[in-house]
Amino acid sequence: MGTANLRKLTLTASLLLCIASLLLMVVLGHTYITNADQMLGRASDNAENQAECAVEKINNELGELPAITKSIADDISTGNWRTVRSLED
Repeated sequence: MGTANLRKLTLTASLLLCIASLLLMVVLGHTYITNADQMLGRASDNAENQAECAVEKINNELGELPAITKSIADDISTGNWRTVRSLED
């Protein structure tokens, strides 16, 4: 009977260890997924902020260049070559 009790105790201990291991894996997996989601959210916010800053910087550096370019394009399309030629000189 001593061997049977030892086997039963070993089986119970193995079962408890298996359940504890599975529970630990579930908790660690949930923590990993939650942290990864938070990191992706922060990275997305940072990328949006950097894009907005880049657009603002480009707009500040260009100044009125888009308006001038549109004006030149309008002059070319309407055939008003004098304005275009005066800008080239």
